[in-house]
Amino acid sequence: MPLWRVEEEHQLRDMVEQGTPVEDLCKVFRRSPEAVRLKIRRMGLQPPVSHEKTSGKVTAEATTTTRKPIKMAKDLISPEEALKMWLGCVRRLNEPGCTPQDVKRIRLILTALKGYIIVSAEYYERIRKVELSMARMNEKMIAYFEVLRARAQTGEERTKWQRHIDELKTEPEAEEELKAKQYHVWPRIARRPK
Repeated sequence: MPLWRVEEEHQLRDMVEQGTPVEDLCKVFRRSPEAVRLKIRRMGLQPPVSHEKTSGKVTAEATTTTRKPIKMAKDLISPEEALKMWLGCVRRLNEPGCTPQDVKRIRLILTALKGYIIVSAEYYERIRKVELSMARMNEKMIAYFEVLRARAQTGEERTKWQRHIDELKTEPEAEEELKAKQYHVWPRIARRPK
């Protein structure tokens, strides 16, 4: 099948936004329903309702969605906050009066929190490794510049290398803060084979 031309994409977008059914789009673009639906999804559009699915009737219920799109969170919660939420859910499960629906909902939250904790712990672990690596690299650069300063022939060169050394040493509080940071990274639990 030939690739979609830019003009066809614009026409498809307009027709989808007008609510043209997939069957009509197939006739206009001379492509299969699967190809049209795939292109609509790739363009990030909501596929129009098909005549086949609604027995020839397009109703208000068939053209509206019942789910709201998921919005991205503005702030991330820390792994510690996630663990506190996880513990709160476990305590809630142990309270009397939980309905089966509550149990299902809480278990779903527990599963999501567990995944979030694992992913965020791995992220913090990688960040910690990068920070430590950068601190070691900083120390090596200072040592290298000190050697260059010692080999310098003129006072101007010595001043230049000393300035580089001072620039690297002007962040000792950041280095001390790095050493003082205590990341609570939980080891990943080995998963049971399925």
